Amino acid sequence: MRITTTITAATQSKIAPPLKFVAPLFNWLPFILPFLAALLVYNLTAADGLTWRHAGEDGGDLATAVALGGVPHPTGYPLYLMVNRLFLLLAPNPARALIIASAFWGAMAAGLSGSATTNFCRIINPAGKAVVGGIFSGLALAFAPLVWSQALIVEIYSFNLFLLALFYLTLSWWWEKPSYNKLILVALVAGLAVGQHRTALFSLPGSIWLIFIVKKPGWKQIGLLLAVFLLALFSPYLYLLFCGGNNPAANWSDIGLGNLAGLWEHLSGGDYRQYWLAAPLSQSLGRIPASFNLLLQQFGLVGLLLGWLGLMACFLEKRARPLGWLSLSGLLLYLAFAAGYAADNSQIYLLPAFQLWAILSGWSLVWAINQLPSKVSAGWGLGIALLTLLIIPGLSLITNYTKLNLSGLHEAESWATTTLKTAPEKAVLLSYHDSTTFALWYAQSVRKFRPEVAIIDVRLLDKAWYRRNLKALYPALKLVEGADNPAQIISNRPLITVTEPDIYQPNELFQP
Repeated sequence: MRITTTITAATQSKIAPPLKFVAPLFNWLPFILPFLAALLVYNLTAADGLTWRHAGEDGGDLATAVALGGVPHPTGYPLYLMVNRLFLLLAPNPARALIIASAFWGAMAAGLSGSATTNFCRIINPAGKAVVGGIFSGLALAFAPLVWSQALIVEIYSFNLFLLALFYLTLSWWWEKPSYNKLILVALVAGLAVGQHRTALFSLPGSIWLIFIVKKPGWKQIGLLLAVFLLALFSPYLYLLFCGGNNPAANWSDIGLGNLAGLWEHLSGGDYRQYWLAAPLSQSLGRIPASFNLLLQQFGLVGLLLGWLGLMACFLEKRARPLGWLSLSGLLLYLAFAAGYAADNSQIYLLPAFQLWAILSGWSLVWAINQLPSKVSAGWGLGIALLTLLIIPGLSLITNYTKLNLSGLHEAESWATTTLKTAPEKAVLLSYHDSTTFALWYAQSVRKFRPEVAIIDVRLLDKAWYRRNLKALYPALKLVEGADNPAQIISNRPLITVTEPDIYQPNELFQP
């Protein structure tokens, strides 16, 4: 007996250290696997430069602002500008560097969403296979076509999803073991997310309700949390005060200490406020079934059913109801905004709803496995989980790889460079589209092609700040004040109207 005890103790002493190392690594899998898988696939399929594909028209404006330390269109995205300047060190072409950034933030969003899902699973179903649910959630989000598409171009949406994933992760940390310090962190990340993109507000009502259900903070604590939230929301905008006026090629609203109205234009959404809830009722109603069809395209029939099952199961189990309210309120608000927003491709605003659906689906998978009869072996449950992992993310990866692949593409950059090179001497290029204006801005101001050619977006000519920018950027250009058409506004130069080229393609991913 003594010999057996001695051998057992010795064996345990040898096994324990490896187990101590393996267990934390296992717990990290919901982050590691989705992050690495997404990062690899995103970089293999990412564009090589500025492209119009996947609704990437704004890429030229964003890349110009980041490269020149300027200000892009409202709402300005100051946190995006500051953080992504670091990525300019990774490639000589700023557009390519920012595409690498999109791929990184998209992969981080998948990994952090997986981690948040794992935490939610452990809180609600402590005995469940939480790691499997987290891995599934992260991979399902990573290879949802619309999410994947935004990680391949110069755009803000991958960064938005990263901040929301970080918000849900901090919220799950607090829920798992409530403390006031963790709640301050939740408020900080929430403020950064809303400051980056206003639609993040739609994640807050359900989150606040979750907090009040789990452990209501005191009134003094609520006041401090609100202060932290507002500070995180507004403080990045101080960066725009230093950027405004740096370069007339990237200087929307002419922001500066002498023009705080321009800062307010960006904070409040400027010209884009008119689109909120402005879509005709018939169009809004038509977008609702189209949005459900788009949801089906992201996760397939199995993923769609898992999400519905998860939402229903949340309200069936009392301890899961906070997650149910968080998910339901967010889904409805994001759907209402996307349906009512009076602009093409408004379905892009459903991305956070897809993120919530992925979290729900991962939790639902764990919940369903836990409902299996006790006679069913753990091996069967694990087999079902692995099969689900292959069916949804795996099938999406296989079927969408060729469709989404942008490797080698930089057609917007090439078109803009060619257009500038072939323009007559001292020509004035008149643009009426974001796709053409932003690509030309980038090619001229960042890539340094034909600085003497004037690029004018006719839609902006009625704005005083834009006319000031034109005078600063093209000193030799004569602008006739008070004229009401481009032929009168610009004199003494040949005028060329720029149209969208044949290679320009609307984003097919938004077609339900």
